[in-house]
Amino acid sequence: MKNWILFLIVGVIVGSCGAEGPEPILLNKDACAGCKMSISEGNFAAELITSKGRVYKFDDLQCMRDYVQSNVGLSPAQFYVADYQKENELIEATTAWYVQSEEIRSPMGGHTAAFADKAAAEQLAAAHQVSIKNWNEISSPSGNDHGHHH
Repeated sequence: MKNWILFLIVGVIVGSCGAEGPEPILLNKDACAGCKMSISEGNFAAELITSKGRVYKFDDLQCMRDYVQSNVGLSPAQFYVADYQKENELIEATTAWYVQSEEIRSPMGGHTAAFADKAAAEQLAAAHQVSIKNWNEISSPSGNDHGHHH
C-alpha cells in the first residue's frame, strides 16, 4: 500500500510542473516537430521543453537546432538528447559530450552522437579522429561551418 501512495505523490509532482525531466519518446509513433518524420532512431533523438512546459520532440539534434533557430519566440527552457550508447534514453543536453563525424549516420544529417559519459565520447571521437565537443560548441549556429565566425 505504501508504494502506491508514494507513486501517487511522485505522479502529482511530475505532472504539476512539467520540468522534472524529459518526456519519453515513443519510437515510430512520435513525429519530429521539425521535419514531421516519424522518430525511429532512439540513439539520435532530441527533445526540448519550453518555459511554458510544451514538449517538442525531434529525430535528430540538427532538426532541433534548425527548429530553435527558425522559431525565435519559442523560449526553450530545457534541452535533451538521446544517449548514443543507450536505446532511447534522453540525457541533459547541456552537460552531454558530443562527437561529430560524417561517418556517424543520423536521420537528418546531424552526424552527431551524444554521450553522458565523457570517456565513451572520447573513445568514439578517437576512432573517428575528431575531438569531443560540449553543448556550447555544438549548439552555436557557427558550429557547423568549420570555425568561420560571423
